[in-house]
Amino acid sequence: MRDCNERRRYFLRLAATGALGASTLGGLVSCATGFGGGAPSVSGIRRLQGKVTVNGKDAAVGMAVDAGDKISTGPGSNAVVVVGGDALLLRENTDIETLAAAPGIIRTVLLQNGKLLAVFDRKPMTVRTPIATVGIRGADSYTGAYFETEPGVKEVYFCLCYGGAVVEGVGLTAPRGIDTMHHENPVLIKLEGPIISIESSTFRNHTDDELVMLEGLVGRVPPFRKGARAPASKY
Repeated sequence: MRDCNERRRYFLRLAATGALGASTLGGLVSCATGFGGGAPSVSGIRRLQGKVTVNGKDAAVGMAVDAGDKISTGPGSNAVVVVGGDALLLRENTDIETLAAAPGIIRTVLLQNGKLLAVFDRKPMTVRTPIATVGIRGADSYTGAYFETEPGVKEVYFCLCYGGAVVEGVGLTAPRGIDTMHHENPVLIKLEGPIISIESSTFRNHTDDELVMLEGLVGRVPPFRKGARAPASKY
């Protein structure tokens, strides 16, 4: 147990400095994410690379972040953020705003643009994109999800990594429910005139190791951990 605790502390230090690569994750994740138990990480900026701001101010590792804050990453930048039981990985050129249900509890994530990988605690919540709203059911299970949206492009890539969700929007004829265990049904949500369409897509730009890392920061293990790995990502 002492060795596991030491490795967990080492893992968290690497995550905070941004020095954690895929190969390092593979060697450390089984212990560092707390498979035998262990306290989750505190809320705030846990990892940062490049230019990141919180509410317009330059961010630093260890900076407090709460529901209700605006977080942005610049070119070539990324950040890992923990708020309560949720953990978020923002890739470069990403802008989000969180809305609070209560102090330390995110009710809604507004994804304005960029690429966001997130794991959410067992709770209903929503992710609003420029095209549609994704309702995370969350009452009975933890949820992992990945989103991509770019300025001026009228589509959103959405992979429900695990959990249950429903896609809704003004131009959608009927809500679309999605339930997955391990990335089974990634989709493209497209706006064509006043109509929203949802098309099947392929897995891209996020990894199981990243999901394991995020869940580990909030003291959890993703449900696929004992199953097959996700397809290879080009990211």
